[in-house]
Amino acid sequence: MVLKGMVEMRKYILLLVAIFALFTSSFAIAYTNMKIYDSTLTYAATFAYQTLNASAATVVMVKDGDTIVVDVATLTNVTVKLLGVDTPEDVDPRKPVQFYSLQAASFTARMLTGKRVYLTYDAQNVFDRTLAYVWIKSGDKYVMFNALLIINGYGQYYSKYKFRKDYMDLFEKFQQYAQEQNIGMWKEPSMVGKAISLTIASVEYRGSDEYVQIKNVSNEQINLKGWKIASMPIDKQIFAFPDITLQPGESVYVHTGPNAGVNKLPGINIVWTKSYIWNDNGDTCTLIDASSNVVDSYEYH
Repeated sequence: MVLKGMVEMRKYILLLVAIFALFTSSFAIAYTNMKIYDSTLTYAATFAYQTLNASAATVVMVKDGDTIVVDVATLTNVTVKLLGVDTPEDVDPRKPVQFYSLQAASFTARMLTGKRVYLTYDAQNVFDRTLAYVWIKSGDKYVMFNALLIINGYGQYYSKYKFRKDYMDLFEKFQQYAQEQNIGMWKEPSMVGKAISLTIASVEYRGSDEYVQIKNVSNEQINLKGWKIASMPIDKQIFAFPDITLQPGESVYVHTGPNAGVNKLPGINIVWTKSYIWNDNGDTCTLIDASSNVVDSYEYH
């Protein structure tokens, strides 16, 4: 009798294990690299649709990484906050500029400015902003830009304004993936959410006069002696700044390439080397302070 009971119990346990495996596998997410416009981005393979019931709009301005202005139907200059995602802060005068904020804003501007997008909704407006999912057309499929921001490490899952439960669950998993893979701002997880004084505002890697723009985004002057910028891998190509001081809002441009320094840009211009440094197929620029702490990171594809 005891043996029979043990057999039945074993069958019951195996059944539970099988059910659990089936349940968890149904939530497995396959990620893929997709060519979207001029960038190769990570995306959830099953989260791109060939049909979509949405409102077409044109992006006329990007305010920051997660807020855009669109013309839609008969309405102009409609401010849209992307649902479920929060990018680092860089435009609120009441708050300091946060790590990876300019990269997020630059990414959104490059991807969406002047582009046709498609809006879907399921939450009420907040203050004077429309809350929406923003979709872009890639080939024959619609891809959600909110999700692209999270998966590629430009923003975090944001649940302050509740939205559809299945998307909330997915967005949380998208962030977990970005964290596990050290994508975007998660390459420096200790810096996420922190205020910064200097940032890598841009990297121009095309042409024979490459340059990196370092901008003072604080309200104080900053001396750059002992600071460095590096290309991946960090220990191979390093530029150490001389004894120069950046005023609030001022930029310094570090030029590389055969014609380094030909373009005189507004601010301080420095020639690092006449060799090419920044890979056209993708690279990471890292900003390191005088105490050898990573302050900012700029990745492009």
